[in-house]
Amino acid sequence: MFLKILFSFIFGVFLIIYMVSFGMIERYITIVFTIFIYLLIKNIKKMNMKSIGIILVSIVVGMSVTSYSLFYFEYKSDHTDLQKSFEPKKNTAVLLVFEGEPAKYDLSILLKNIEKDKMYKYIFTTPFHLYKVKRTYEEMGNSGYEEMCNNIYLKLSNRLDEGYDIFLGYANNKLYYQDVIDKKIVKNNYKRIIVVPVTLTESKVYHRIVNDITLKKTHLKEIEFEFCDPLWNNKNIENSIVRRIINRKEGIDKEKIGIILLGEAFKEGSDKDNLLKNMKQEKIVIDHIKLKLKENEFEERKILYANTYLNELQVKNFLEQLQSYGVEKFFIVNTGDIVDTIKNQYIIKKIVEHTKNMEGIDVCYIKGWGEDDLLIETLEFKIRSMNVKIWSSSN
Repeated sequence: MFLKILFSFIFGVFLIIYMVSFGMIERYITIVFTIFIYLLIKNIKKMNMKSIGIILVSIVVGMSVTSYSLFYFEYKSDHTDLQKSFEPKKNTAVLLVFEGEPAKYDLSILLKNIEKDKMYKYIFTTPFHLYKVKRTYEEMGNSGYEEMCNNIYLKLSNRLDEGYDIFLGYANNKLYYQDVIDKKIVKNNYKRIIVVPVTLTESKVYHRIVNDITLKKTHLKEIEFEFCDPLWNNKNIENSIVRRIINRKEGIDKEKIGIILLGEAFKEGSDKDNLLKNMKQEKIVIDHIKLKLKENEFEERKILYANTYLNELQVKNFLEQLQSYGVEKFFIVNTGDIVDTIKNQYIIKKIVEHTKNMEGIDVCYIKGWGEDDLLIETLEFKIRSMNVKIWSSSN
């Protein structure tokens, strides 16, 4: 019986490792599973209900222990050698913060990004979440989010050369903004810092960035921090989205085009206290985009707003509704970020594949604002305006 318990416990361990591992490890564990299942089938007739119950409990215990142990592999920042430089910097430090995601499946980063509640529910749900993410990366390939952020960073750096030092940080990827502040900004003795959360609305990510850094400010009283507002009240973002749609219509009659604008106000985990404000800001942006599309002779009834954030039923219904209007080319547009996350791209792909009568229909998925020059101009204007404000208040 002891060997059965031990063997079952080890199987539970391997099951979790299989769910979260990638590549050769996953393949080797598949072989272990095959052997275990073969032995289980071979001996199941010899087992009574008590033995089966003990085996199942042992598997669950093995899974639970391994799930808890996963967090020892969580990405941890190196906070050694944070001695400040002696000479204060005269330039203004500008910290661009994007939501971010790993370019490829990265267990340590994904573990760090998991929200850990007090009831330890995450210990049981984490392996299943990681398994879904792993399969998404396998299906979709690498994420282009990081590359696009780097391009925006380089373009902005070229525009803001004299008097500014630009830094790039993420909320959910390496180069976490907290690390950038500690290791690159505070360490190098900058006295003026402009934080630019690149978000459309006052989302959960925006508030998290502002709250984290505001708390840090209490320990760094000699440094002046300023935060830029989200981008919802800026016509350039709306113009960028409209321009991307127009540039991709490829000579098709506008009467044959249907547009679904994806909102992010109801994004999973949104702060309930700020949800109404978030929804209102997003609705203003969507209404402006609709108006500009109408001005460019797109039909109003063929411009739909999916406000419940990747609600599969809603998007499918919208696709079928637009089909009934004679639409031949569909635009599905993420309005909430520079580019949609790989998880959301996977969901959209599956929605389109599983929608009835979509064979032969042309679907153009615009994944976000992109690295449009209008976005760069907006960020540059916000930063320069904020810098003037800092100088004015200092003098």
